[in-house]
Amino acid sequence: MVNTLDSNCQSLAFWLKEFQDMYIGHSSKLSESFAPDEEQAPSVSFQKNTLFRRITIGILFASLNHISDTECELLLHYGATGTFVHFTGGQLGTQNRNSNHERQKGLIAWAETYTGKEATAGARIVFDITNVAESISVSMFETEECGFNFVCDVKLKVGRYLVKCVKRLLQLTLEKNNIKLNVKDLYDRMLRWKHQGRDIFQNHKEFDEIIDACASAAF
Repeated sequence: MVNTLDSNCQSLAFWLKEFQDMYIGHSSKLSESFAPDEEQAPSVSFQKNTLFRRITIGILFASLNHISDTECELLLHYGATGTFVHFTGGQLGTQNRNSNHERQKGLIAWAETYTGKEATAGARIVFDITNVAESISVSMFETEECGFNFVCDVKLKVGRYLVKCVKRLLQLTLEKNNIKLNVKDLYDRMLRWKHQGRDIFQNHKEFDEIIDACASAAF
């Protein structure tokens, strides 16, 4: 699947690629050092891969109000799966002539290609990030209100990606693609997430429809 992203997303994607290449180089050296122990090397490599790519999520917290929703989705998907969108378009620094509407259509089409594993990992990372935001808000801010606002800002930024992942999971479940999904657990997590900080999705039709769909599939 090929999508056209704006120049900022291209820059971020190139950076992620360099970041990934750095990991691959590090992992190769690590594997060589563990070569005599064939049982230990693979598990160490996998653990470091998961932890290493989660480092990129720090960009989201550090630049919460300075990255676009599209850049946020790019970071979240890479942090969750270790993969990122392929793109076409001009060189870095050139103006992208595609409208925002066209770019969003491309990202929606991209989400429709998620595997069950990718969509599950994507939803999980949003739940994890929101839990972290809720935990650190207590020590970051002097008042409870400021802490709630921070959690809500995080939810607003990551919510669209969560919606796409859950919609994809429900779609795969209805299509009976042999994915193992505990819909009751997903429903409970979605309800909990909705009310973390405060409910910012009141009268949000799409989100309410997803909650209802989870409930219908779970009960």
